[in-house]
Amino acid sequence: MNIYDVVKILKDENYTKELIVTEGELKEKMSYPEDDYCKIGKVNGKWFFYRINNERKKEIKLLGEYNNEEEACLHFLLNRLESYYLDKYILSAKRDVLNEKDLELALKKIGIDKSYISYTSKKYNSICIFEDSYGWHTKYIDSYGKEYLKTIGQTKSICISIAFMQIYSLYLFDKLISNCIKRGYLEKTLSVDYILYFLGSK
Repeated sequence: MNIYDVVKILKDENYTKELIVTEGELKEKMSYPEDDYCKIGKVNGKWFFYRINNERKKEIKLLGEYNNEEEACLHFLLNRLESYYLDKYILSAKRDVLNEKDLELALKKIGIDKSYISYTSKKYNSICIFEDSYGWHTKYIDSYGKEYLKTIGQTKSICISIAFMQIYSLYLFDKLISNCIKRGYLEKTLSVDYILYFLGSK
């Protein structure tokens, strides 16, 4: 994957921000100098990922440093789509998802398979919903059965709402990566680190 592939993928996803590509750099176009934007660029053989909060005030935050273009492109792509998917699909769809029945009906309406949900019987590549003495939690179970991203104890309704957002995000991630492989942007599926990055462990 390279910066030109990222532009094509984001265009296919109807990403709303305009992108500017130059040799060794990809960035979002600003409408005003005060606008926030992200960019990746190559400097002295390494790739860097930045968020610029205010061009005039030089409020620049380094989000990542990478050894190659593909790593930088993947982090830029996943970072931008995570927030885009949240606004475009997930937040509006999670309304009134407060219990297991609501959750399963909402996922069915979208077309997300039940394999993405785990309860007492853990499933690979799923979001597990469970209760302990501290309350209700979610966690991600990867394709090898390892567990990540356990949330703090919550009420059941809040936990179900969080689970919906995580499941929808995981589904969109899988769909994105599958399409990237089919179109030749990627050779194989990504490691769990990229899944965790997309699910919010930035």
